Amino acid sequence: MVSFDKASELYISTLATEGKSPRYIDWLKTRLRYFGDFLTRTYGKDFILQDLDVEDGRSYLRELMQRGTRYEDHPMHKAQRGKLKTQYIHGLGRAVRLFSTWAHEEGYLEENIIRRLKLPQLPKTLPEPLTEEEIQRVQRSLWIKPMSGSVISP
Repeated sequence: MVSFDKASELYISTLATEGKSPRYIDWLKTRLRYFGDFLTRTYGKDFILQDLDVEDGRSYLRELMQRGTRYEDHPMHKAQRGKLKTQYIHGLGRAVRLFSTWAHEEGYLEENIIRRLKLPQLPKTLPEPLTEEEIQRVQRSLWIKPMSGSVISP
């Protein structure tokens, strides 16, 4: 039996020994801390990893989708009214699923229970086409001027 907090620490140290980038590790660490905070609010500090259920993941995502404030407890931004972006919630859910997979593979969970967690569908976004002016700026920046005195043959 291991606590969620201890298991997430072990997961982060495993990532470091596997040579994952510090930025990726920080990304996962932050998102797992948010999920750990949710579990603590829901069950208290005595929550153990083996009690994790797919419904915990669903409740977490549901809470995020219903939240009416962005940038809560953010060190760089003031809290703002508004819904969280679907892409952000998707990333949080992805981090929880990655952790669950690791916990199962390492033997901390008998089943990869969070594997069944469905993530919110990401909106399809198309790139904005360049304007004529932007196309011309790109073309001008690609023009290579010949060196003075060089011979250019046709």
